Amino acid sequence: MIADNDYNLNIRRYVDNTPDPEAEDVQAHLIGGIPNQEIEELKIQFAKFGLKTKSIFSDLRENYLQFNSEFSDKSKIKSSLEENSSVQKTLTEMLTALDNWWTNIKYDLKTIATTGWVPSLVPREYFIDTYFAKEKEELEKLETSIQEKEASLQEAIEVVEYESEDSEDEEKEITAKLIKEYLIEELKANLTKKELEKLQENLKAITDIENCY
Repeated sequence: MIADNDYNLNIRRYVDNTPDPEAEDVQAHLIGGIPNQEIEELKIQFAKFGLKTKSIFSDLRENYLQFNSEFSDKSKIKSSLEENSSVQKTLTEMLTALDNWWTNIKYDLKTIATTGWVPSLVPREYFIDTYFAKEKEELEKLETSIQEKEASLQEAIEVVEYESEDSEDEEKEITAKLIKEYLIEELKANLTKKELEKLQENLKAITDIENCY
């Protein structure tokens, strides 16, 4: 392809960025009316400003609309939109967002102009959300799973009726390891079958949760 163009690397030889021509409605040109299709193509913009087409247009004939009677000339279209509460609300929100954006970025721009680009100007969360969204989601799931298992392990520990005979042990943190050692020692004691089954059940519950990690 490059050879066919005499090795000319002008982008216009390879990419056509000419906008598509606007569709012409001959009937609208000849006898008037606004094609429904043109209004349909602008529905996103109407919705953005909270405008309802019925407040501006009315049916003229099948597939064609006309401006409502109050819009006798173009100047009234402008004044009506400027007085529309939905339009004003949207514009206010846009201006507020722009003002907030400028307030936040102007110091960054000043920093760039003074000292040059620094990595801290781009929030860490931006890179994570933009380039590592999948990994972030997986990590959040793992963290949630770990928290759930830790809660289950804590519940299994608290179920055990642990009583230390050593005053020094009372100051120790009650961990799964400590409770397991306690249960193993208790299983060696001369206990009833029911008591042994309960201790075995407690030990198994803690061990099963630990094996899930």
